[in-house]
Amino acid sequence: MSTKIMAFLMLALLSGTVMAAELRESVTITWLCWGGPEVIDRNQRIVEAFYRRYPDLGVKVKSTVLGWDDYVRKLPVMIASGAELDVIAVEGTYMFPSLAAGGALADLSVLASKYRDEFFPGSLDSLTRDGKVLGIPMMGWESAPALFIVYNKDLFDQAGVAYPSYEWTWDHFIELGKKLTRGDPGREKWAMDWGQSDFFWYWYNLIHAFGGWVYNADHTASEVNSKEAVAAITLLNDFRVKYKISTYWGDWDAFDQGRSAMTARWDTEAQKMLERGKARLGVAIFPAGPAGNGFHIYTRRAASGAAHSLALFKGSKHPNEALRFIDFLVSDPEALRAEGTNWPWVPLRRNIPVFLNIVKDSTSWMQVFRAITEVHKRILLVDRAEGFGPDAADTQRIMAENLRRFYSGEVSAQGALDTAKKQIDAVLSRQRLGK
Repeated sequence: MSTKIMAFLMLALLSGTVMAAELRESVTITWLCWGGPEVIDRNQRIVEAFYRRYPDLGVKVKSTVLGWDDYVRKLPVMIASGAELDVIAVEGTYMFPSLAAGGALADLSVLASKYRDEFFPGSLDSLTRDGKVLGIPMMGWESAPALFIVYNKDLFDQAGVAYPSYEWTWDHFIELGKKLTRGDPGREKWAMDWGQSDFFWYWYNLIHAFGGWVYNADHTASEVNSKEAVAAITLLNDFRVKYKISTYWGDWDAFDQGRSAMTARWDTEAQKMLERGKARLGVAIFPAGPAGNGFHIYTRRAASGAAHSLALFKGSKHPNEALRFIDFLVSDPEALRAEGTNWPWVPLRRNIPVFLNIVKDSTSWMQVFRAITEVHKRILLVDRAEGFGPDAADTQRIMAENLRRFYSGEVSAQGALDTAKKQIDAVLSRQRLGK
């Protein structure tokens, strides 16, 4: 081969290499989610694992983590303004229904079909609109849509009370609560810290546990003033007023200071509390009411509401690259290993063994995972589910306002919920009319 031909081939090869490098470096996708410093570190580990998995893909990932309040406020604005977005972590209670209704999310049905039978039952249904899957569940087998009760074993031992079982009921809860509570002036010990709460996960869970519903089956009207719902919010009030086993709502330091024997936390929060080991702690599921534990949200086709999900912005300039990244996040064991134990995602059944291997040396995670599994067992028995839609913020505000009126003695429980129903129905009516 002549020197000229060799030189030409070398130049072509080098030029091609440079062009390929320029092409690879020109594709950057964005990944937006909410969280704090731990999530920032976690995302960096995941991105690095993605680069190791696909070193020649030529895709850069720009991770942006916002605080919760900023996320809720800024994401709709970013979407409306046409910001450069690709992969979005979407909160399920009200953000997903709003974004889905607004046409902001791309169809992920093809990707979802690869793993359809491996997602937690019902999670894909809750993310489907008009036959299109608009989100891929972020979590599933390692998590549960429920609050968990964290309890102080030392305070239980001092009161001579057995630790909670997974089969306990609210009647059992009240009886042990009376034994855990001491009213000595200046040395009060309370059983719990959420009596008279207006936070929606408490009244929402209790209403379902008593056999009630917030909405009718097609989410066109509220049923929040049923006798079952009245019994549920009456119990929330009775914890403090009748049974006198709860400190006041807002006494946020009571549990950490050893003045309350029980508090309620999300699964990841419970794990972190057990991991810190400031006291001997245990974790339990919420007790059962007349109609069960109230665990069911997002697990069947809901009229609204969804699991937290990874979504693709419909206006993405790099949809294929973004889809590859979403696929990696939900399916690749390396992504799960990069997440670590602070906030792991296990949306697919196939990765449960990987997750258990990661947390096998963490007694805190194993305790929490057993409780999560107990919630899953109860969830799978439920035939009906409901979730919040675009009305979520209004419904929660309306309920909080009327619960406070009831707690203050201004109105009865029935009166508070009759007013709440009328106000929620008005919100739903305005939504149907597009106002």
